[in-house]
Amino acid sequence: MVNLNENKVDHITDILRGSYSHTSFLSLRDSTRRRGYGSGKRPGLSSNSSNGSYTFLKLQNLSEDKKWETLEDFNLEELRDEFFDPIYTKPESSNEFTDDSEIESLISGKKKSINNNGYNILLFSELYQSFFLSPKQIWEDFYSYKVSIFKFFIAYFIAMVICVVHRSGNWIGHQYRYFLPLAVIIHHPVRTIGVQLEMTLFSILGGALGMGWSALAWYISTATKPVSNHQGGILFGSLVIALMFSTWSKSYFQRLLYFGKTFSIAVIFFHTVDTVTSKHDLRWKLYWDFGISYLFGLLLSLLICVVVSPHSGNQEIMENFVECIADTKCFLTSLINLEFFDDNDKKHSKQTQMVASLNVGLSEGYREFSNQFSISKFDSKNLSELRNLVTKVISPLRVLPIDNKLFDGENIENLYNNLKSADMKNSALNKSQIATNLASPTFSLSGAVTPSQSRDFIREPSITINEQVNLQILRNHFTSDAFMLLTEMILVLEDIIETLNIYQKRRLSSKDLDEIHNSLETAKKKLKRKIYRLDITYREFTMTSYFTKEMLMETHSVSIFLFLRGIRNASKHLLQVIDCCNKVGNDIRWRIVPMHYPLYRSLHRVPKQCSIDEGAGNVLNYFETKRDVDEIFEKLYNTYTSRHKYSKKMGDGVPYSVRAIDHEDFNLHTTTNKWRLTLWHFSTLLVGDEMKWSIKKVFVMVFLCLPAWLPESHGWYQQYQCWWCPMSFYLLSHRKYSGNWHTLMRRLSFCLIGIFWGWAANQARHFGSPYVICTFSGLLVIPIALNILAYKNTRSSFTTMMCFSVIVLETYSQGRDALNTASIWKHTWVTGLSFIIAVIISIPINWTVWSFKARSEVRKSMFSLLAHISQSYQSVTDRYLYRDVNDAPTDFTLALSHIREVRLGQHIEAIRALLEKSKAEPIFISNFNPKKYLQLINLCELLSERILEARISGTYFEVWKFDTDTDTTRALLSLRRDSVSSVIFVLYILSNCYRSKNKIPRYLPSTIMSRKKLYKFISKFDLSDDGKEFNNKYVSSANISLINSKLIPSEKLDTNTYEDFEKTHWSIIHRIAFERAFTDISELLQHVINLSKDILGEEPV
Repeated sequence: MVNLNENKVDHITDILRGSYSHTSFLSLRDSTRRRGYGSGKRPGLSSNSSNGSYTFLKLQNLSEDKKWETLEDFNLEELRDEFFDPIYTKPESSNEFTDDSEIESLISGKKKSINNNGYNILLFSELYQSFFLSPKQIWEDFYSYKVSIFKFFIAYFIAMVICVVHRSGNWIGHQYRYFLPLAVIIHHPVRTIGVQLEMTLFSILGGALGMGWSALAWYISTATKPVSNHQGGILFGSLVIALMFSTWSKSYFQRLLYFGKTFSIAVIFFHTVDTVTSKHDLRWKLYWDFGISYLFGLLLSLLICVVVSPHSGNQEIMENFVECIADTKCFLTSLINLEFFDDNDKKHSKQTQMVASLNVGLSEGYREFSNQFSISKFDSKNLSELRNLVTKVISPLRVLPIDNKLFDGENIENLYNNLKSADMKNSALNKSQIATNLASPTFSLSGAVTPSQSRDFIREPSITINEQVNLQILRNHFTSDAFMLLTEMILVLEDIIETLNIYQKRRLSSKDLDEIHNSLETAKKKLKRKIYRLDITYREFTMTSYFTKEMLMETHSVSIFLFLRGIRNASKHLLQVIDCCNKVGNDIRWRIVPMHYPLYRSLHRVPKQCSIDEGAGNVLNYFETKRDVDEIFEKLYNTYTSRHKYSKKMGDGVPYSVRAIDHEDFNLHTTTNKWRLTLWHFSTLLVGDEMKWSIKKVFVMVFLCLPAWLPESHGWYQQYQCWWCPMSFYLLSHRKYSGNWHTLMRRLSFCLIGIFWGWAANQARHFGSPYVICTFSGLLVIPIALNILAYKNTRSSFTTMMCFSVIVLETYSQGRDALNTASIWKHTWVTGLSFIIAVIISIPINWTVWSFKARSEVRKSMFSLLAHISQSYQSVTDRYLYRDVNDAPTDFTLALSHIREVRLGQHIEAIRALLEKSKAEPIFISNFNPKKYLQLINLCELLSERILEARISGTYFEVWKFDTDTDTTRALLSLRRDSVSSVIFVLYILSNCYRSKNKIPRYLPSTIMSRKKLYKFISKFDLSDDGKEFNNKYVSSANISLINSKLIPSEKLDTNTYEDFEKTHWSIIHRIAFERAFTDISELLQHVINLSKDILGEEPV
């Protein structure tokens, strides 16, 4: 009976612990009982091990500062696969969710250039400055864009000259000749040749199709007498079908923007102008008037684009490369700059600028280049390779510990003095430009000795004596060589910048290419020597008695080692960049480069200038970026990158698992009827946001066009050309544009300026003088071009030019009889009223039914951002930290990681731009707080940076090698599972709360407490006899003896032994860096939870 009862009790205990049939984990209670820690007690942590574990100390301080109390778990353990044990704490009070000062201290130095305020309350002086720039600033902007302004000006001016000459104007379009300058404005020539040619072809195709559709509608509406009596109904149906098609197509496939726009212009024009009741009265000459004038406008813009300062895309992509490399050089310069060597905020600012230049500038620039037809001097494959190598150079610099204490003011000054004296001895090497940038004496690359420490030993605050001694030792050994390597990297980057500028601007001969090649090869050799010197110094240092185990465990020492490792890895990749620059230069010739961007993705993207012209560039960029990021994350998440090959088949006794990113992806992999799924996808398109916008826009258009189809009103509607009301409304409205009352008043003011200027040009002395009209148009187009190209105020400026062109040419085209004060005023105010009505409606349409709110998109964007961060965290945990044995990341895995990191950075920048747009929306009833969202975005950016840091460190060590034995590994599996699963689970809950707008649950797993529990047991196992024996064995491996805690290699170590030794201690360093990164993730995630509770609220008890 006793045995039965004991067995029964053990069986019940196993069930309570979750051990049903198969477990991958070892019970921690059993493990601690066998090791003699006592039964039923959680292993404690002694003070000795606490002092040796920086990670545990930080976790302990975090939990003590918050005074968290863990909820009782009754010693239950979850040992089953696909389950985890979360740790819950008592929830904080509602008034303790967030501490702004604490959050700002976390993100200080990272986002100094970003306004952290909510809605800006400007003083009058600030408000005045925001509207009216100084004349000096205006002149500087004008000078910067002088070529683009001239192209815009000359195209429009030529169009107006053609229109005011009566013979050419009558031949082109009679009274509808103003479609010539209108086409020039819409398709202005300040673009690359490839983009201009593409939009011209799309517009010609759209215009031809629109004219064909309208001709069919004309024919049907007058085919028979009964039909012609109800012509308005036929035209109404035709217009609705055509506009529904064009509006939806250009909303869903943004690449069809100009096809749909020209198609819609043609359809609106022919469905509202000169409606008749008999087919004998149809004026087919209207098709000539519209078609020829619009076609000439397209061809004129294309001609100016090709002839006047043409751009083929070479200059833009090279400028992006140069800017990115220049920002990298500025960041490296800031590390050894005498002015702010100890100012980490400025270093963070330079680092952030470098990352933004890569994620936004270079990546978007290359995508722009690959998304268009171009006539290029460079091979697209070479440019792609160069971009990837620049990404590899910046990748270790992104996580460089810039707060390390390797450099201080005195040793940098001594190094500069040494370089100055060396430069005086060797004047052949002259690099004065870098000296100017560094705000230091001119230096060359001559050898410099390590500066002696002339000042007395002064212990820095918050650093122990031992740490200060180790810090001084590292400075004495590595400062000089690290400084020389950084300066050489800066000089190499300057050479690369100069080379790329030469490639862009000059026509090179074979002699020029040889000189560039020799210059780059010389720079490459010098950089190799500096890398070699640092390697030799490092190897010699590891042979000394200063290199101790305690040094590897100190925070400042680890930061210095990681700093050295980071700049060395970046310099190694920089050697590859030099080779790629030579490769680019050797293949310079003019060629036609077709669009090599994926077709499906290109259909959803428009060139940058086109999106700016639409007036919603930031919002369009956000949706384009989000679509691309979602797609690439789905592909990366479902890509198998392991070196081991596994095959799971249905019916083998193994459950078939499908790895999917969302329900849609899961349905794609599990559906049994592909056609049914395809039909479902198509049906979702018909009820999507694009279709809703199409219905709303066409509904308004019908009411604005209604007078054209009624016999009682079509006369005056045509006489005063009131059909410009629906036409201009269609051109000015945009589904992703959310403005406020200020935006509406600004657009209305620009509209009135255009109307007044057109009336004044006709009303001036000698009514309707062509010279006066051309003068007025020239005076107007120059500031408008500056406003469009420099200040990106495209919609308001387009409104001015459209109103002016129509008002001034409408009366002028009717001949001398109409050029009198009464007639000019009559046509001006009636047609102008049509423009005013269209302008007033164009913005508030987004505030009504199916409204677009950028603040709602910001909330939804946080769902995708947190989901992507969760996937990145999973990938790093699965593929780097807890990877299988002999399954190190491959080059393909690293390439995918680079892609994921760059795309995530682009997504964050796009969300930040969207948040700025949301501040300009009218808020009637809302608790939207942009300051909280900005803090949340900054925290998410810090999370992504810590994940990147963990990914880089996780490449160089294997966590299993630090475990004592297999039993320890199995025992820690459950805790490691709980630690990472808590993070993933919390991110999953938060992201879905933002998606569904639900409140945050009151109880969420504590990521900090789960990680603290993990390190409790790791420290306890290390204190055991087995752990001590393992540590001695691990550190003493490869004939490395542990003598008085010193890592002293034997004097007779061979090369392979030393490589094993170097790999061993680098594994220790990267393990510590990884632990710090994952601990920071747990800390940051707690702030994300608190901010989310402030934004979405917390569920009640």
